[in-house]
Amino acid sequence: MSRSPKRKGDPSAEDFTVSDYLFYLVTQAMDKYEYGLEEVLKPTGFNKTRWRILMSLREQDGSSITYISEMTSIRRSTASRVVEQMEKEGLVCRKPNKEDNRVTEVFLKKRGADSLARILTVVGKQYQRSIQGIPASDLKLVKKSLRTIIDNLNKTPIE
Repeated sequence: MSRSPKRKGDPSAEDFTVSDYLFYLVTQAMDKYEYGLEEVLKPTGFNKTRWRILMSLREQDGSSITYISEMTSIRRSTASRVVEQMEKEGLVCRKPNKEDNRVTEVFLKKRGADSLARILTVVGKQYQRSIQGIPASDLKLVKKSLRTIIDNLNKTPIE
């Protein structure tokens, strides 16, 4: 009887192995990527939290802390604290939302954009290292599959 890759990676299967468990593999890849990212960011004076915040603002300048937290997978309290520190350093600024004063929006300042431009080179090298040898079509499929998993997990949990 041949082992089904789908079953072998299912924790409820008799022939389950951790090394075939999708979320083990995703976690291992992410841990190794982020460790390397921290290493390449050290000389720039940035860390992955600050980099993620800058990248989220690059994509959507004028973001709320809640949006930044969701985009970066950083706890809201941590994102708020780091943004406050980055504001003191002149990398970002915070302004009240024009329609809702309860919401504060964060904007990338020139110094933050300049810092981001400098660190993108090293981050890009880490990214290229991580996907080396993977055909573009496979990467597209992996991203599509991960988006489907995210959509599935955003649904109401199983009872």
